Amino acid sequence: MPTQIERSVPATSPGKLRRVLGAAPVRIVAAGIPLFAVMVATDQVIVTLRLVPGALASSLIALAGSLISLALYAVYVRWIERRRLTELARDGAAGELGIGLAIGLGLFIVTAGLLVLAGLGRIERGAGLAAAAPWLIWVTATSMMEEILFRGVIFRLLEQRLGSWIALAISAALFGGLHAANANASAASTAAVAIEAGVLLAAAYMAAGRLWLPIAIHAGWNFAQLGLLGVQRPGHATHGLWSSRFAGPALLTGGDWGPEISIVAVALCLAAAVVLLWIAKLRGRFVPGFWAPR
Repeated sequence: MPTQIERSVPATSPGKLRRVLGAAPVRIVAAGIPLFAVMVATDQVIVTLRLVPGALASSLIALAGSLISLALYAVYVRWIERRRLTELARDGAAGELGIGLAIGLGLFIVTAGLLVLAGLGRIERGAGLAAAAPWLIWVTATSMMEEILFRGVIFRLLEQRLGSWIALAISAALFGGLHAANANASAASTAAVAIEAGVLLAAAYMAAGRLWLPIAIHAGWNFAQLGLLGVQRPGHATHGLWSSRFAGPALLTGGDWGPEISIVAVALCLAAAVVLLWIAKLRGRFVPGFWAPR
């Protein structure tokens, strides 16, 4: 496991340009704008071609966007931060991906299962593997794009400058804000995504010190609801291995957004986040605030 990548500094004495590029706000802009532009461009291509998210064609376009994002991030790390891309190193990646997928899948399946047991939903036969397979490509690609931007750039660089707690709060709020542009988004959905996903995924990054774990949790969660259970979600196809429907109080079922923003999901994800933050604390990965001695 690499040492704290958040505190890495150039080995050579920086000149004036290097000092400017060393500032956290400059680095966030330098890395974040191109990555965000790739996300927007990928989405616009899919919309322009009138493709449905989760279909094979749209999934392949999303995959191309994720590979471009990965290349841009690698170039940024190499030429601006002047270090190795340790947060995406291959050593140990398989284990972190496996654990992350299990966490993401498990959290959503337990959420949906509790609602079904409470009589607020039902799971029926869906479209089968033919519908689920493209979703796997879609969730992998979109999760990678979002995690590179929000945890690899925004959270990591803010943490380096402001400390873990402030970076967690800001990155979670921005992550929720990104999803405010989704169809049928509301203040409740934005807050739920920020609290459950934004906090959980930042905690996963802190616990592992790398991006594989949050990428896998993110992908596992989305694949469980879209590819496996086929939960209805604004702007997405509803076909999956199974087909799930939920009805009841919006606080419990998530309303039009589905269980993803239910109080059940928020509680489970926050509990998982607490465990991951505890692991990060044990591993010495909390960065003190800017006001505290380092």
